[in-house]
Amino acid sequence: MKEQQIEEELINKLTDLKYVYRSDINDRASLEENFRKKFEELHYVKLTDSEFKRLLEQIITSDVYIASRHYEKKTASSVMMERRYSTHWSTSRIGVKTLSR
Repeated sequence: MKEQQIEEELINKLTDLKYVYRSDINDRASLEENFRKKFEELHYVKLTDSEFKRLLEQIITSDVYIASRHYEKKTASSVMMERRYSTHWSTSRIGVKTLSR
């Protein structure tokens, strides 16, 4: 089996699970642009370019555990999770709001 076939099968399986294939995200720049848009929507913020660069530097690591622990430490004491439900589990969203101190 060739790499292209494996990729196509994976895309088909994910599409069957109601994931949306985004052909417009085809390089790192478009991936980061999409991430920034979704992050800002979910967290109700508008990041400056320097804030977004700092965010990427903090979360991009080859070790997912380290990245999640870093984010958890930064947010655990100052945020409240809010879940907005929809009719289908795959479109439910989780937002984070900063609590005033």
